[in-house]
Amino acid sequence: MRSRSPICLKRYSLNRRGNEKWNQRLSRKTKTEKEKYLKRKKNEAGLQEYMHAANNLFKEAYDRLASAIKKKDFKEIDISHALLDVARTKIDKATNALETCRSQRNEIESK
Repeated sequence: MRSRSPICLKRYSLNRRGNEKWNQRLSRKTKTEKEKYLKRKKNEAGLQEYMHAANNLFKEAYDRLASAIKKKDFKEIDISHALLDVARTKIDKATNALETCRSQRNEIESK
């Protein structure tokens, strides 16, 4: 094995230290990316629960509207119509938020 000169050893040790610093920066970067990914995934799960609740509200409002039409109860028709509007807006908001969350998660995964 060839012995190295003191200057060469100094460069080698500096280069190794530089690589260690680079690896530390890289690991910090991947940690933040992992944290972002987990945060987005958790957010997506919450949005899916919100979407499920909005769908349940929509089903309930639809059933109430159908029974109110059969009974010809116009007061109940107005109430169920308002519930349908609320459910529809909640579903739209949840759908848009899920789409943006998924696109951001896919963007993070592609990096």
